[in-house]
Amino acid sequence: TDSTARLWWVANNKHAKLRILPIFYISETPLCGNYLEFIKLLGIPENHLHRLVDITHFHSVYLPDVCFDNHRVSLKFSKEYVSLINKVLNHRSKIPLPKKIFLVKKNSRRQICSEDVYKIITKHGYVMIHPDELSVPDQLSLFQNAESIISEESSLSHNFIFCRDGTKVVILRKANTINIYQALINQLRKLDVAYIDCHLSIMIKQRHRGPFFLYANKNFCEYYI
Repeated sequence: TDSTARLWWVANNKHAKLRILPIFYISETPLCGNYLEFIKLLGIPENHLHRLVDITHFHSVYLPDVCFDNHRVSLKFSKEYVSLINKVLNHRSKIPLPKKIFLVKKNSRRQICSEDVYKIITKHGYVMIHPDELSVPDQLSLFQNAESIISEESSLSHNFIFCRDGTKVVILRKANTINIYQALINQLRKLDVAYIDCHLSIMIKQRHRGPFFLYANKNFCEYYI
């Protein structure tokens, strides 16, 4: 989303000359793991990436405008951002994956989900998946293959940006707040989306930080039973 919002030129052949230039970025830690793998799938060599850690002087700098913007009014994304994501989708794997998936973060300390929620969802034929255990190509394949997905509203559901247009998704709201990122992603992929309020927010100390507790309340049970 915002972290890749200035990379749209990678998917635009008009700006091919920029690909030979070094790319500088600001981050608390160097790019690694799936973040680095994602960047490399865009066709950016690792040796072109340079993390800024000190005050630095440049003779000239290209600063691309953002193509995914949730910080100003009106909220928007551009066709260049869609092209960027579609470019990455060309690198998905071909492993067999379930059509109905329930996304769960592994060993999360901020998100707590009651056993009743797990039992009801798996009873409806959904397979529990920990996306963080998969490589980026396998995750891309997971979302492109899925016909129906259930996820809490979080960075997990932001991965719906890799779904096929019109995919059926159910988002379990974990707090009484609106996630603007998710609203834009839902529009971008034209998702068939349903929201379920099944959270208990009385313990939340800071917005978006939790702890969050999901349980099989009346809203959840009326939807699935």
